[in-house]
Amino acid sequence: MANFTIRRMQAKDLRAIWDITWCGWEGVTFRQLIEERYGPLGAKHWRDWKADEVTSQCEKYQEGVLVAQIDGRIVGYATFFYSEEEGLGHVGNNCVDPDFRGRGSGTALNRAVLDCLKARGARIVMVTTMEQDVPAQRVYEKNGFVELARSVTYTLDLGEGERAEGDEQ
Repeated sequence: MANFTIRRMQAKDLRAIWDITWCGWEGVTFRQLIEERYGPLGAKHWRDWKADEVTSQCEKYQEGVLVAQIDGRIVGYATFFYSEEEGLGHVGNNCVDPDFRGRGSGTALNRAVLDCLKARGARIVMVTTMEQDVPAQRVYEKNGFVELARSVTYTLDLGEGERAEGDEQ
């Protein structure tokens, strides 16, 4: 296990978060699946869309972002938010640089998020991940999460796609 530290994100960390997002979400984001099925959305690659989404969230909600560092290098991040009205905490986007996975920083980041949410008053914490993101599932299960439900995501091409057989026009 590597020697890493976890701390609150600082504005200077945004580029590293963007870079980790860009390289770390392969195979586990809806934008990639959509792009593989229908082609690019707009003028950007799915990686750029995801990285821009995450860094925008980090800019707006900096107090809800933690980073993991090894020897001063940012190797992972985790976002979270808390609904005081519900007493419900949410684990948001989180990712570890593929070159630094398997060293415990993802599990430690998740634990730190749980500590922050508990300190804010969260009674229950929720996280959603894709079925194929087995490493994330392992991290959540290590930290005590239990599966609540599964969902199915459908898409429909309203452009040049064909209607399903039997659909009326």
